[in-house]
Amino acid sequence: LYGDWFTHVLEWWQRCRDNKNILFLKYEDMKKDRRAAIVKIADYLGYDLNDDKINKITDHCSFKNMKKASLMEPSVRKGIVGDWKNVFTVAENEAFERIYNEKMKGTGLSFEW
Repeated sequence: LYGDWFTHVLEWWQRCRDNKNILFLKYEDMKKDRRAAIVKIADYLGYDLNDDKINKITDHCSFKNMKKASLMEPSVRKGIVGDWKNVFTVAENEAFERIYNEKMKGTGLSFEW
């Protein structure tokens, strides 16, 4: 509906990356350090949260707890980074990586799989 992933992501990135009213967070970064992402969001919104509050939010925002509370779309499968590689064939993975490197080159935007 909105074009391919690259067009969608790169158009928004180009249009909004310097806009101070938009906070960019990548799913991979949130999965790597959910607590740091919550602190970053709170800081961005101007909230000074104590450790107890941050810890409670971090716990509530776990994949397991959000899934249990039915706060996710049915299309969210496992909540892990890079699971698409288990769905793609080796050839599809290689093709995606080649296209990814070509399309993302020079954008200043990168994703970790």
